[in-house]
Amino acid sequence: MNDPLIVHVDSFESAMKLLDIDENLKEIYKMLTDKYWPGPLTIVAKANDDIVPSVITASTGFVGIRCPDNEIAQELIRRSGLPIAAPSANKFGHVSPTKPTHVLSDFAHNDVLIIDGGPCSFGIESTVAKLFQESPAKYLIHIFRKGGVSEESLNETIGGSELGKRTSIRVEARQQIAPNMSTKEALAEDAKPKEAPGMMLKHYSPRIDTFIIKCKPEKGLLKDAALIDFARIHEHTKDEVKWYKDLSEKGDVKEAIGNIYEYLRQAEASPGIKQILLINMNSQEVISKITLFKDCLLYTSDAADDSLRVDLGGRRIIKKKKKKSKTKK
Repeated sequence: MNDPLIVHVDSFESAMKLLDIDENLKEIYKMLTDKYWPGPLTIVAKANDDIVPSVITASTGFVGIRCPDNEIAQELIRRSGLPIAAPSANKFGHVSPTKPTHVLSDFAHNDVLIIDGGPCSFGIESTVAKLFQESPAKYLIHIFRKGGVSEESLNETIGGSELGKRTSIRVEARQQIAPNMSTKEALAEDAKPKEAPGMMLKHYSPRIDTFIIKCKPEKGLLKDAALIDFARIHEHTKDEVKWYKDLSEKGDVKEAIGNIYEYLRQAEASPGIKQILLINMNSQEVISKITLFKDCLLYTSDAADDSLRVDLGGRRIIKKKKKKSKTKK
């Protein structure tokens, strides 16, 4: 197994039993959990090998831990008396579920029991950040997956303490296919053990071709397409596509994040749809229309764009350059 599992706990104290970290790392860990737990932050740190099996860590020696912000999930953990290692409740590689009906759709032909806790309070995955000692006097928070907690918010949380001043934050883009990498090389790279979930080349994907728009879509692409928009930017093409939804007509990032996976599932299930076209959430045009961008540290267009990008395996619609006509002398 090369894709690790997140371990779910109900408290900071429960997490500490699963880790092998020094006192300074524990202090930083505590600052983060005090601020974001329960909530959308998964913290990866060195695992206690005597307790955490390698099948959970993908043999990396590090384990990602999160405290879910859901009363039923927390009660399940408490009653079990154990941490619970589990993936999201969907078929591997498919769009993440945010409602019980999404789980039922993925496992309609399986004998499963679904505990209905209602829709997710937050629409995309947790931020995954690795915490470790970079040098004798410096510590690092390495963001592997953008999500419900932004880099800006993490900086604000730890920046005021003395230990926080010795802690830097680094963001690593998801795995991408290099321009000169062959399919065989890309698959070999993808097969290597990952330190955090959601790092595969293609993950959380719809079942039909899906692209992020970086230019005005050509009419040929729109005929059998579903278009997922934001702040009415592409509303002028609404009548040219087969299916149209806006993540947030008023430009609210939190609302958009809450709708992303629901709309992807709706689009792929709509009759006659051959491809899904998605707004580029990290474009300047989008940022200029965002109503919560400056004031909301937890939710950013960057996190929304990152979630969309991994849905597609990194694919984008790029405007084709016009070929120069050759003239005879």
